[in-house]
Amino acid sequence: KGLEYISSNFDVEIGNIVSFKRLGGNANYNVAIISEKGTFFMKFCLEKSYEGTLAMLNILRHLKNHHFPTVYPFKLKKSSELSDVCLMPTKEEQERYELPNNPVLLFPLLNGSNPSLPFALSKEVALNMKQLHDIPVPKSLELPSYTIGFDLMQSFVKRHASKGDDHPFKASPLYRHLKARLSFLQQLHEEVITCSPSCLVHGDLFRDNMIETKDRLFFIDFEDISLSPRLIDVAVFILGCCTEDNYKRLNKQSMESFLTHYKLNDKETKLLPSFIEYVALGMATWRFWYFHEERPNPKKALAYMPLLDFAKSLL
Repeated sequence: KGLEYISSNFDVEIGNIVSFKRLGGNANYNVAIISEKGTFFMKFCLEKSYEGTLAMLNILRHLKNHHFPTVYPFKLKKSSELSDVCLMPTKEEQERYELPNNPVLLFPLLNGSNPSLPFALSKEVALNMKQLHDIPVPKSLELPSYTIGFDLMQSFVKRHASKGDDHPFKASPLYRHLKARLSFLQQLHEEVITCSPSCLVHGDLFRDNMIETKDRLFFIDFEDISLSPRLIDVAVFILGCCTEDNYKRLNKQSMESFLTHYKLNDKETKLLPSFIEYVALGMATWRFWYFHEERPNPKKALAYMPLLDFAKSLL
């Protein structure tokens, strides 16, 4: 009933809901809906405020103006003062339909699939990435910096430095490795800022954030979009799509195929191997923080280890 009620607020004919299922995602509660009229994707923005969601939608609107291939939300039948696409259930609606107190968006569900491994869409990814990176960024567009980088790693080390040596966080292999590498990571961070052009960066180009249809490739889920060095997208893509068996191996053929289509400058090329380590450690730190501190989950307590081991293997 909650899904039907929410759907009825959007300016699209859904009809009766036949089935629905929960999709993946840590930062959102995502639901795929199959109805009499088609397939849809409902997103409950669990970790963004209403204002934060509106800021993200403003960025999506900018991408749409530049014809970037992604999915865009349906409009509401009745716009609020602040948005024509974002629904914020009232307290009464939350209680009546057992809805979370979070912004809700409705998208079309693309008829496609996540690209398979080994990765065979290097050219298409490069073209999409270049199109995204070439979109001009007006000063009026409010954009954060990349959040899973040096600041996250540095704050992790500082936050736990005062704990006893036997504290499980301080005794973790992640803490020990980050502490030993922090000076190098800071220097690398500063070098990348100076040599890699700043632009719109997706920030999370893993396979599950790409949809391959019969016509073309789409990037989806711009939760982590930022104004950052373009080398971030390159390194994250290589980490997420050019590694195999849960980060045990780097598929150099896939990586080199991509790099023939996305040209880096000489300085970026030199720094890339170290920067892949950098993003792997950033992702490992995020997983440790999320599954140990933000939302403790014993089943995923070691989810950071494959990324940490991969980062170590690059030394």
